[in-house]
Amino acid sequence: MSTVKTRMKMSTGERVFGIVNAIIMITICLVIIYPIYYVVIASMTDPVIVNSGKPLLFIEKLYLKGYETTLKYKPLWTAYGNTILYTVVGSITSLITTIPAGYALSRKDLPGRRGLIFVFTFTMFFSGGIIPLYLTIKNLGIYNSIWAMVLPVAVSAYNLIVCRSFFEAGIPGELLEAAKVDGCSDFRFFFEIAIPISTTIIAVMCLFYATAMWNQFFNALMYLQDDDKMPLQVVLRNLVLMNQANQMGSSGDAMVTKQKLAEQLNYNIDVKKVSDEEYVVTVSNPAAGGEVPGKEAAEEKSPVLQVKDDSYIVVVNKQIMGHGSEELGKKLMKAFLYTLSEQEVLPKKVIFYNGGVLLVDKTQSHVLEELNTLQENGVEIMSCGACIDYYKVDMAVGSTSNMYFIVEEMRAADRVVRP
Repeated sequence: MSTVKTRMKMSTGERVFGIVNAIIMITICLVIIYPIYYVVIASMTDPVIVNSGKPLLFIEKLYLKGYETTLKYKPLWTAYGNTILYTVVGSITSLITTIPAGYALSRKDLPGRRGLIFVFTFTMFFSGGIIPLYLTIKNLGIYNSIWAMVLPVAVSAYNLIVCRSFFEAGIPGELLEAAKVDGCSDFRFFFEIAIPISTTIIAVMCLFYATAMWNQFFNALMYLQDDDKMPLQVVLRNLVLMNQANQMGSSGDAMVTKQKLAEQLNYNIDVKKVSDEEYVVTVSNPAAGGEVPGKEAAEEKSPVLQVKDDSYIVVVNKQIMGHGSEELGKKLMKAFLYTLSEQEVLPKKVIFYNGGVLLVDKTQSHVLEELNTLQENGVEIMSCGACIDYYKVDMAVGSTSNMYFIVEEMRAADRVVRP
């Protein structure tokens, strides 16, 4: 017996719909895919071509120095390891707490079930706030440890409700009753029956928690202090801020012109300030390994090896140094920060609060060049967030913090220098 295959003839309207639908889907795919494709090829293209604004469809001139620099940047790999560790430990901890809690709340015979559900749901709309949570972390003794990243987010109320709903709909009550008739205990039913048939929700919860842990940023800023414990997101954010700060500093038209010329020629440029009217400019070709000294150099100086001392910090609470003449005080402050940047032993941080935050403002500061130099040498520039808001400061360098961090830094430092 033979079968005859027939193909239904599409109407004109159906063909038009199919063509329009295909065009729309292809356009959406291109809009989504091209930015990712552009980032990939731009990262391997000569920066001169990328900065020219020319649309890129393929790699015109291969340039892999960015990748070489990244592979040699050890803090980035340390941050990767930290993030992977936090993600794995955090996901396992969250699954261990969320899955059993979701199953327990799905059992209608659980005493106080409605009250517990209300408590968990309440936390979705109201929280204790940042300061009580910070004090709790400190008092528990887990500050600046892996558990400060894991325990505060170990249970998500939303994920818990999703788990409870799954167990309520996915595990019929008759199955539990039949298991109890055969002498099955609650624990045995959970581990040998409920868990094996709940692999779907376990996989979903693992994805939710792993994604949230991988993207953690704010908790790391709040509860971690050591640089070697920071996750990837914080390290990437610091790199972006450092790059922006490096691009802000300017010491006249000559410096700007030389920097643009060096970028166009793919050269490296290094500017060191000798005095208010004297600079040492070194332009080097990374490909040839040569150096071209700038004309501004009055004399060549041997480089000074600078190290950062984590035992002391500098705090600044006003725009001027000392009391008396405001004009003289500004000059003294500028001289102090410049001299500080030239020291062999640099402070861990320079913290600005009250009127001192005006020194990081784009328009009101007269010491941005000195602060950028300190930041380039690894000194963290930190400003009081409340003071920034009060004086309406447009920050040009550094990052904001709160009074708890400032107090903690001043308390932990062996020496606090106040100009």
